[in-house]
Amino acid sequence: MPLWRIVAAATALELALVALLAAGLGFFGFTSGWLDVLNQMAPIGGAMAIMAIGLAFAGLSAGGSRRFVLLLAAGALVFSGLRVAPDLARAAAGLLQPEVPGPHFTVATYNVWQNNTDPEATAHKIVSTGADVVVLQEINSFDQFADQIMRRAYPYKVPCDHPWTCGMTAYSRLQVLGWGWQSPKPGTDDPRALAMLWIKVKAPDGRPVTILTTHYTWPFPPFMQAQQRDVLAGQIHRLHAASLIVAGDMNLTPWSYAMGAQDRRFAPLVRRTRAWFSYPYTLAHLGGRVTPFPLLPIDQLYASPDWTMQGLRSIDAGSDHTGLVATMVRTGSPRPR
Repeated sequence: MPLWRIVAAATALELALVALLAAGLGFFGFTSGWLDVLNQMAPIGGAMAIMAIGLAFAGLSAGGSRRFVLLLAAGALVFSGLRVAPDLARAAAGLLQPEVPGPHFTVATYNVWQNNTDPEATAHKIVSTGADVVVLQEINSFDQFADQIMRRAYPYKVPCDHPWTCGMTAYSRLQVLGWGWQSPKPGTDDPRALAMLWIKVKAPDGRPVTILTTHYTWPFPPFMQAQQRDVLAGQIHRLHAASLIVAGDMNLTPWSYAMGAQDRRFAPLVRRTRAWFSYPYTLAHLGGRVTPFPLLPIDQLYASPDWTMQGLRSIDAGSDHTGLVATMVRTGSPRPR
């Protein structure tokens, strides 16, 4: 047998085994945060299984060995598909959202990356979206020139007082009615001290709206992000603002049990980012080279039922994430203050 076929066969078996093991263990993620981390990578497991199928046909002759590898890969595809399918289905249903009358309100959220390769170009790209309010994470990379570009388009700016421990800023074209923020003290490593920033503006329909942004840590070790999710859920319910919008880099994908739990805790807010793939857009270790397509939907946006989505689009410039631009119309009736 040629060497290339031996390598292909061995690789197919390895890919199929790893994909099936990860996908199978992920189904028990409700018992362990560590197992739930495997669910974060469900689409990658599915891609590995597809690669295994291709290599099995290339490297193995028809017979028991090929059928065994194909069976393993098929099992991985089924397990991964069961994790991914519900959010993909909801994303497809969202494409059928009807146009509704009323003033549009557009909010952008973007992790602009602390190693941003071209902050000025990123600022220009953000401005070109025409968003009414922009919330940014990892803003430390934005120099004074990028900030000047933003300020020419957005007369209102709300930063955290501790930018290096908070790393977030909000810009607004609309009148600011109030704001607030919390940030860990310098040097703290307490995961419960979640940084967040919120801004209250007068929306185009003349009524107030509050936008909150935050940036979770990575999903491992699991307890750190779990504590941050608790902090954010508490803050959402303390704000108890009508028409609240929460957006940011949550380092959390919709195929995880953790995301399902968060969706329930954030109610009545509804997650509007369904299978919205945003990371990685560029690879830092490859000189900022753009990837073929993002693999993980980790940037999220929640909005109260008052808002009807009218469109989602991405921003891509200089960051390892793509940004998100959401256009909404408020359809809920005014609530008593």
